[in-house]
Amino acid sequence: MSITFGGLATGLDTNAIVDQLMALERKPITRLETDKSWLQAREVAYTTFDGKLKGFLSSIEKLGSSDTLQQKSVSATSNDYFSVTAGVDALPGASYQVEVVSLAQVEKNVSQGYVSKTAQSFGQGELTLTVGDNTPVNITIDETNNSLEGMMTAINDADAGVNA
Repeated sequence: MSITFGGLATGLDTNAIVDQLMALERKPITRLETDKSWLQAREVAYTTFDGKLKGFLSSIEKLGSSDTLQQKSVSATSNDYFSVTAGVDALPGASYQVEVVSLAQVEKNVSQGYVSKTAQSFGQGELTLTVGDNTPVNITIDETNNSLEGMMTAINDADAGVNA
């Protein structure tokens, strides 16, 4: 413990005078700390306001797109037989009705056999072969190749993606 004798010789309370002088010296620092707090609060407010403005701007920019304003949607009551999609060229508000009258059936032809592979026993015309997603290949069947062997040669020569 220390012993102090303030104002002993002069009769003045020197401790109170020193405390008041120190408080006066501290006032600019206190004012700067108050200003710093106020400026930090403003910075937070400006940052929040900037974020809200950016969000508003992105919402406004979306209004410039016709895709946003004219949303295209599609629905089907049943997806059993076909599916539907709305393309970029779809007309807004357009409505279509599709009725499935009958489903495709597998066609089967059964041959009783042929006497000769060179006998001209077929009709004449155009034979179209399509393999997968490839371009269809047309093969002409005429009097020179309307036999089993002639059709086999025409199919193999046509380069349709299959070998007969």
